[in-house]
Amino acid sequence: MTPSVSKQASTEANAVLPPTEADPSTVSGALIDPAHRYLMIAEAAFFIAEARGFTPSQEFDDWIAAEREIDQRLTNSDH
Repeated sequence: MTPSVSKQASTEANAVLPPTEADPSTVSGALIDPAHRYLMIAEAAFFIAEARGFTPSQEFDDWIAAEREIDQRLTNSDH
């Protein structure tokens, strides 16, 4: 028999989790705290979702767009 997966477990598996490592990541050579970058992306993803009326099933696309936006901002702020 195959084990059943609860709705909560499948939702949690699809969630984007914050980074747990203590080492900072780099964006264009600048040191960025992974937890701070995560919070910046989460906030940007919220505003992207808000702008489109929180239509369901587009959360992943919102997150990817927010990552691009934040990484672009961080890269441009270095110059």
